[in-house]
Amino acid sequence: MAAVHHLRVLSVVPEGHVISQWAMLYARGKQAGYAPPDLDRWRGRSPWWVLLAVPHHLYSADYNSPDTSLSPSQVKRSHAYARSGTPLPPGIALFRGRGGSRRAYVADGNHRAYAAYLRGEPGVHLLMPEPDAVRFMAANGQDIRPLLARWPRR
Repeated sequence: MAAVHHLRVLSVVPEGHVISQWAMLYARGKQAGYAPPDLDRWRGRSPWWVLLAVPHHLYSADYNSPDTSLSPSQVKRSHAYARSGTPLPPGIALFRGRGGSRRAYVADGNHRAYAAYLRGEPGVHLLMPEPDAVRFMAANGQDIRPLLARWPRR
């Protein structure tokens, strides 16, 4: 995927794609062989999700928030991802805009966001339910509704 230099929309994808991608990453990651993925965690949030390029200063993750909480195993995975040189899968983010915040919240993929930071990449790719993406982009001065209305949906 392209490098993230500024906030922008990359694509719009159906919910089923997001859930299957998340389940695959979950099953290969720290939960491998331990716990089945809870697909209802993301199902029903929006029929369409938006893939965004997000600079580091516009999201809160477990490594860059006041309540830093990356576990030692997440830090280890982050460093391994950073060294791998392979493209990082997008994380999942939500946006509530509480207290006037303009930052998205990384709900899943904190170790991948940290790996991008460790690599010196200017940002990350995040999947966000369409209503959250519209609010997030508006909070950051971009009305993406006209763009999304023209986006092909398959």
